Amino acid sequence: MNSGLGREVEVGSTKFSINRWEYNENKKIMEIELSYKDSGDYIATKFDFSAKAKVNVKKQLAVKTMLNTNNIYIVQIENIPEIMKLLH
Repeated sequence: MNSGLGREVEVGSTKFSINRWEYNENKKIMEIELSYKDSGDYIATKFDFSAKAKVNVKKQLAVKTMLNTNNIYIVQIENIPEIMKLLH
């Protein structure tokens, strides 16, 4: 999902938005808080997340789900490339 903070993106019948993201330069991780709401008949509460760096789109980055509660997910992406320093 490539989106600005608070902007909803529809994936199937589910709408996601990014509430916050933080980059830890020392640990090279990014933590992202997502909220979601399902507009279909079935509310899916288990999602699998993946991430790729724009500099090497063939390489998957490790993603861990840290929290899943009350329509909120917090995920961490590991081994963020050095290029992220330019965003801060």
